Amino acid sequence: MLHNLSQEFTTPILCINQVTDVFNQSANSLNSSSSSVCPALGLAWANQVTVRLMMRRLQGKVFLGDQSSALRRLEVVFAPHLARNGRDIGVWREGLRAVLDSD
Repeated sequence: MLHNLSQEFTTPILCINQVTDVFNQSANSLNSSSSSVCPALGLAWANQVTVRLMMRRLQGKVFLGDQSSALRRLEVVFAPHLARNGRDIGVWREGLRAVLDSD
C-alpha cells in the first residue's frame, strides 16, 4: 500500500523501524561486526523497503552556531541505485547535515 501511494503521488515515504542492538561483550569495539541488530517491527517491515539507511551514535559532539549534536554516522545499507558508503552527520533543528572534515 505504501509503495502504491508513493507512486500515485510521486513522493517518497519514510518508514522508521527502530532496532534493538545486542553488543558482543567479548569485542573491544562497538561496531557492526560485534553486534546483532533486530528490527522492532519484524522482518516483514525490514524487507519491504527500496532504500535502507542505518544511523549510529558515535562518541563526541559537533557544533553549529548555538546548537550542539551528538556525532552520528549515516550509512547506506541497501539501495539499488546508491553506492554503499557512509558519512558523519549532526542532527540540527533544520534536519541532518554532514560534518565537514577539519583537515
